Amino acid sequence: KVYRGLGGLLLPKQFWEADVFGCKGGVEFGVMSTTTSRMVAAQYSGQWSDGARQTVLEIEVGQVDRGASLKFLSQYPAEEEIVIPPLSNLELVGHPRVEMTPKGEMLVVQMRVNV
Repeated sequence: KVYRGLGGLLLPKQFWEADVFGCKGGVEFGVMSTTTSRMVAAQYSGQWSDGARQTVLEIEVGQVDRGASLKFLSQYPAEEEIVIPPLSNLELVGHPRVEMTPKGEMLVVQMRVNV
């Protein structure tokens, strides 16, 4: 699994609603920065602001769509950064859950990525 902190962003209504094929989620148009460290993602997950909740995407990856590690050239190798290519589909799987952290409530959203 890899994780992505959303930095206080509010996910749009369309993200949570099933499309005509019964799928929920969306497409990331740019390179998506993720990490293998849940703790690092939580640090990037933001605070409550304008109705946005501290949010972390918990993303299942497979052999083909696991992304590329940038650790070997990163200024911050401890962040264990993995980048996922542009136009990756993020499909909502399972049910989001709320977890308590020292900063308050954090929404954890289970996703699956397809490149």
